[in-house]
Amino acid sequence: FFLNDPVLVIISDTMATSALESTSSTSLNSFSPISTLERQGLQPWGQRLVVAVQANSACCVEGGVESILRLKQGDTLSTQSASPAANFEENPNDDFDAFAFLHDGGENKGKDEAALANDPGNKQGIGGFFRKVAASASTTLERQMQGLAVRIDQGRNPDLLRIAMYDQQTNELLDVTEAVPIPSERSDIRFEVPLTLPAALRQRQVILKLWIQSGAALLQSTKAAKNYLIAMASVDCSKIALGAQRIPLTSKLVVGGELELCGMPDPKFASPDGDRSWSLTDPDMSAYSKGLNYLPLDKSYCYKGNQPSQWLLATERATESSVVLPVAACVMDLAARASLKSLHHAQSVAKTLRANRHDFKDASKSTCSLGIAGVVTNTTSARFGNISVNWRRPDSMFELELLANEVIPISGEADPATSPQLNVQFHPKLCTEDILPGVLNAFGGRIPPSGYLLGSLFFSLSVQSNEYVEIWEASTAIESYVNNQNAFFKVPLVKNGVAMGSLILHLQVTLPTEKPKFASIPSNDGLVSLVGLENLANGVNPLMDADSSTAPKIDSLRDQQLATMGYFFTVQYMEQHLSLRQSATESFQDRARAYKQALIQPENVHPHEVRSPKAFRPSSSRPTSLLSAIPFNVHVSTLNITAVDSLSTGSTYPGASFHNITHGAPSDHARGFGNILSGISNTSASGGLRRLEKKRVECADALQKSQNLLIAAVGNYLANARKTSQVNHVPARHAEIQGLRWKVFECVHNLHHVTWMCAVRRANVFSQSLGLAVSSYLTSISDKEKCSSGWPDVWQRHGYLVCFEGLLSAAGKELGMIEDASVAIAMLRMVRIVIMPDTGIPSKAVGVQGSRHLKWVNLFSSGQGSHRQYLLQVGVDPTYYQDRIPACLKNGTAVQLYPLLFQVGVDIRQWGAHAGSNLMKNGKQEISSGLVDDEDDDIGVVDDDVLVALNFEALRKVGSVWFETFTFYWVWTCLISYFFPFR
Repeated sequence: FFLNDPVLVIISDTMATSALESTSSTSLNSFSPISTLERQGLQPWGQRLVVAVQANSACCVEGGVESILRLKQGDTLSTQSASPAANFEENPNDDFDAFAFLHDGGENKGKDEAALANDPGNKQGIGGFFRKVAASASTTLERQMQGLAVRIDQGRNPDLLRIAMYDQQTNELLDVTEAVPIPSERSDIRFEVPLTLPAALRQRQVILKLWIQSGAALLQSTKAAKNYLIAMASVDCSKIALGAQRIPLTSKLVVGGELELCGMPDPKFASPDGDRSWSLTDPDMSAYSKGLNYLPLDKSYCYKGNQPSQWLLATERATESSVVLPVAACVMDLAARASLKSLHHAQSVAKTLRANRHDFKDASKSTCSLGIAGVVTNTTSARFGNISVNWRRPDSMFELELLANEVIPISGEADPATSPQLNVQFHPKLCTEDILPGVLNAFGGRIPPSGYLLGSLFFSLSVQSNEYVEIWEASTAIESYVNNQNAFFKVPLVKNGVAMGSLILHLQVTLPTEKPKFASIPSNDGLVSLVGLENLANGVNPLMDADSSTAPKIDSLRDQQLATMGYFFTVQYMEQHLSLRQSATESFQDRARAYKQALIQPENVHPHEVRSPKAFRPSSSRPTSLLSAIPFNVHVSTLNITAVDSLSTGSTYPGASFHNITHGAPSDHARGFGNILSGISNTSASGGLRRLEKKRVECADALQKSQNLLIAAVGNYLANARKTSQVNHVPARHAEIQGLRWKVFECVHNLHHVTWMCAVRRANVFSQSLGLAVSSYLTSISDKEKCSSGWPDVWQRHGYLVCFEGLLSAAGKELGMIEDASVAIAMLRMVRIVIMPDTGIPSKAVGVQGSRHLKWVNLFSSGQGSHRQYLLQVGVDPTYYQDRIPACLKNGTAVQLYPLLFQVGVDIRQWGAHAGSNLMKNGKQEISSGLVDDEDDDIGVVDDDVLVALNFEALRKVGSVWFETFTFYWVWTCLISYFFPFR
């Protein structure tokens, strides 16, 4: 291990006889101790060598950089001297010259100038002198300025030591430790950041160089502090063994310098055999070689133990989860089936609406052709009038206007010309149910023998008579003219019960040749119910997404009143809404298909360029709709602590391991956070799910209020109108009532649109949060210490606590992200997880690829509305199931998830948003490459009340968990203490 290499001797001689070797601050400072992605992925994988370093007390140079700067060529610095430069005040005998750079050679100024002046062969004279000064001025200036800054600092800031590792053949900088301040009292220095040797150099020689740098504030603030080489050692890497060992340093500046090296195996991959940091979700090597997963990111640190001989080695590792993508595929598969049911249900509603329309022709509907020839009367001299024709439906109290204020001739002849002046055709459906009570009473309280009703036509004729306008009215039942062969007939016109004339009509009614071919498809297990949303549209016909966990509130009078008002959907809205459902269904199907395909044939691209399904989804893929169900930046982050003792008799430490799941907020960025009601109504609904679902409740309240206003207005009209005659319908020209009616239409459209948008968004973000929760649960099951401590029994009894901590601000799009995440995390309360031994992949399960023990996942749903429940089955290797799964979690035991969300970032805006904004302004190239997110998340008014409210909700849930978990044990302990007191 210890080398007596001639190269080392030559280097040492060079150090002693030549100018002191130095390097600029940027050469070492620019080399980040945190390895780059390229260095993390160097092959061969898992064969690097991690070397922790400790320098002995002899490396603490007395006087630091100032002493080194005072050295003249050939001088040596003794670290055994006890005369540190404790007093930095000016000494009149001090030969330090801060302005020596103005001279050529400093102390040899006079001699050099005389030689230059007296040299007869020097043809350049004074010009050559200045050129010589210019050539060496920068080096001399830099050295003298370093000394000046050190003297100004007066020792307030200690100098810094660091160790760098170089390839001996190429002199390439391979790695560097952090800069450690030299202690005030001489002692060993242990560097917390170890050196990492690439696997390709394990059989070669490297050089370890010990650098010193001034800690002067002026140099550190300007990043101008130079590094001075004070010692080095050449090391044969093939002889570095695991554990602690010492090597001497070669130097003319440091006497007795020595490094203690502690070799560690490559920590990139955790082993399932005895490695505390291993997780059940860790991919195996095949996943990395096939490109299914990216390599783990790791970094190690070294700390002092209780004894000087102890090395505490802490390794941080970020490993992708192998279950994120399969879980997303399961959720999308379930959402695709539910969305398809919702689509078919909406299509049946759309057919019902079209069948209800008078202007939609269908073989299952009748056809009415109306022709109006004119008016015959002797009671007025007017030759023309204005006629309006309304259809009075038998199943709705609102008249439908067919003609409005059309001009028609008035004649006094008994047999006027019988050519139609006005024509209109419409297609009423045959009404067999939901007949208005008043209409049905006219037929004796039951449907006529024909078995159907078509309604009636109401005519209103405006006639100018002298100085005022008279209104003549007429009506006729459409059923009376089925298959009528008469060309024209007369219908009496009356005014206040007095006959005024006759209306000459031609009306031909043709019955349908076919029965309706469509049937109403129920909305059970549609997407709205699948994601746990309740039906809030009470009293709306036709029913849409109406399945609910509880029976709807029965208000017989109100429901009967609303039932007489017909449908509150328009065909135009349904056509637009159908396109949304069609698009969502196709998106869910595409995602499920793409996710399953990606598990078999993954795309091999750089992490920041990912736009196809993979276990890792970068933040730059936010706008990619295909990836909406995959969580962002998911890693199983572990901190593994082990101990090495350089003494064979030293104490042993069993070690420890800690797990966390790091990820981005479960949020549907692809759908944005803008107004979702744009183009639907003048009402605005924007933000994330928490705000949108609040808006949904507001829409339901607005709908109920508008329905109540409409019911009251119709009731007042009928009460007044029935004082003079029997009235069953509301005129089409009643402005107030029609305005209230269209307000109900708008509220219904708003409610159903917001409901559907929330359902789609819920499905996407729930898929993200479920993948995170499953990764956390499986990681906890992998922890032997946690399982042996009795935690699985607590999970089986009271549920698995999944605690999310958010670091987002409450401004702009970040507020929308929090709102999405809060709902997505709350939905986990509906999930139970069961671990099962693998006996073959079930039919609808999704296989887990690239995992040593996980085989498949399968997701089921049951219940309706807010009582929706999910059961996730996880198939594992039978041997692992038998040996490692706790007994209380076997035999089909399902563990309920209990989610919590705490927002740590209250009143704090992320500095990264500002940094990203500045980088976007100044670095267009990085943005275009996808390294920087192009969303400005920090714009908008801060709403910290949301964060505070979320924290209060989490605290209440924590209290509930505490009460539920520990009340039983507390009561049982009290009973035992009462009946069996301690003696």
